[in-house]
Amino acid sequence: MTTKKQMAAALQACIPYLARTHKDYTQKGQTEYICFALERGLRGAGSDWDAVQAVTRVVERRLYPANNMHSWLIDQGYLGNDNSVSIQKDGMFFNVFDEVQAHRHAWVQELIKEFSK
Repeated sequence: MTTKKQMAAALQACIPYLARTHKDYTQKGQTEYICFALERGLRGAGSDWDAVQAVTRVVERRLYPANNMHSWLIDQGYLGNDNSVSIQKDGMFFNVFDEVQAHRHAWVQELIKEFSK
């Protein structure tokens, strides 16, 4: 049976593979999605496959019915559904990709805290 500690370790192992910016995604070969980063972390850090599957199920369950964070943020009303490259906030433009990635990284950190208890 997979422990919460193993799940936290799998999440920790995924961080180096999860892009923070569009540049990381396009130039460093990092991935956009948490679940893909979990699989890469498995190969890179030797985390436990059962833990990766358990975390993937948690991520999928919490995002449902959306199938990714970007769609979930749109469904929740945090992003517009216009597929724009940038968003305007307080008179400044931000890259949507980078904003979504920041949310993904923050969520990974929160999940690590949750599973480390």
